[in-house]
Amino acid sequence: NFFRLHCHYYHCKTVLLILTVGAVTALSAVSSSHNNVVILGGSGRIGTAIATHLIRRSSALPSSTGKIILVGRNAEQGQQSVQEVRDAASEFSSDGNSFIVEFQSISDVWDSKQLSPLFHDAAAVIHTAGPYHNRYPIPLRTAIETNVPVYVDVSDPLPYLDSSLELNEDAISSGTKALIAAGAFPGMSNLMAMEAAGSLPPGCQVIDSGFNYFTAGLGGSGDVNLYITNLGFGDDMPQYENGRLNYFKALTGKLLGQVDFFTDA
Repeated sequence: NFFRLHCHYYHCKTVLLILTVGAVTALSAVSSSHNNVVILGGSGRIGTAIATHLIRRSSALPSSTGKIILVGRNAEQGQQSVQEVRDAASEFSSDGNSFIVEFQSISDVWDSKQLSPLFHDAAAVIHTAGPYHNRYPIPLRTAIETNVPVYVDVSDPLPYLDSSLELNEDAISSGTKALIAAGAFPGMSNLMAMEAAGSLPPGCQVIDSGFNYFTAGLGGSGDVNLYITNLGFGDDMPQYENGRLNYFKALTGKLLGQVDFFTDA
């Protein structure tokens, strides 16, 4: 039997769905009722959505208070983001469940010296400040070094993921639970494929799975979104087949030549 899986979903909503795992874990990871959550890239569209989502989910807990710290580079944008989260989450706050939302400006989210003070006393770190291309997982390493109970990111490049997985033993020693690649793809797309395959009737076998991605608006992040998307065009396309990694030059953007996207340089 032939089975092809087509998945249509909104990118931002998908990130929130899978980050729910990290969110709920973050709020229950420590024995204290005062939980601080640090969100790198907190002034971005996904960062503010996650902050609001955390507050909404915390309303289902018996008692949960603490700070949500949005971290970014632009102080003015950061304050606007704080107000956005406060307005969106105001209806979910109560006497027993309340979070202080604040912004912390740093110049580089890949600098451990700037990250370490923020990570102390944090119940969780959620890293959404991509792109992760040609980067080393310094935020994850810093979270491990500061014994952060929960770490979540939306990374996707294979070399970055490999470097992150190499920190597994250190994470175990520090007591850090790390969920990596928790974005749309890889991440939610893989889980959706596994769930769909598992729901097939007996005797059916998956021969192929295909994904169609649709983004309904960029929330003002057009240039950044375009930049991140095109970073991978110059590399050969990676694909796992029967557990073996292969690279395909025929699927790379190199063959397209130079493309003008008509954006300001």
